[in-house]
Amino acid sequence: MGKPKQTNELQKDKPVTKKYNQNVHKKESKQPSNSVIKKKIRDVRRLLTSKGDNLSATKKVELERSIKALEQQIISNGQLAKETKLKEKYQYIKFVEEKKTRRRLKQVNKTLEDLSETDDTYLDLKKEFNDLEFNLKYIRFYPVDIKYISLYPSNVTEENEIQSNDIKSKVIELIKKADEDGLLVDDAVLRLNTKIENDDDLVAETKDENDDFFL
Repeated sequence: MGKPKQTNELQKDKPVTKKYNQNVHKKESKQPSNSVIKKKIRDVRRLLTSKGDNLSATKKVELERSIKALEQQIISNGQLAKETKLKEKYQYIKFVEEKKTRRRLKQVNKTLEDLSETDDTYLDLKKEFNDLEFNLKYIRFYPVDIKYISLYPSNVTEENEIQSNDIKSKVIELIKKADEDGLLVDDAVLRLNTKIENDDDLVAETKDENDDFFL
């Protein structure tokens, strides 16, 4: 019989550690809150203002760099907050789609086990089997920084369908490339956009708070 070779979605394999590219990231540990980071920024600014004349040029550069790093952390926190909202928003639909996909995958796999490779329906079912396995990767590793495009959409307008298909094709390309590179490990986090958007309001807020201190 022509039983298909099961892959990671039907079998639990140990992940292989590989070097991550710019779109694939390890799951990030919990970061300090913005209030804690803002306090650090204010403290460094006060140090620069009060003792700047007595600091060496090297120390000043070091402190200024630390401020930039802390401001970047605030921006990153804002990005992570947005990603958390997206995750919560689409968590249920992804759960439903995964359940539906696994159910169909199990059915197709069982049918293939009872077929020989010469049967007329074998190739079509084998293709569906492979597509379903990829769909599980699509659901699991969908980029965390964009809204989820459903695998089984309903009530979609033509305009929305065109836009959704464009995003979906980019996501599919990203996931396939990460899969080919061996990067779809358990803690992998994919982002479609490699550059984190700068939230000027968050950064400006720390500067405003610091200015108030010296009024």
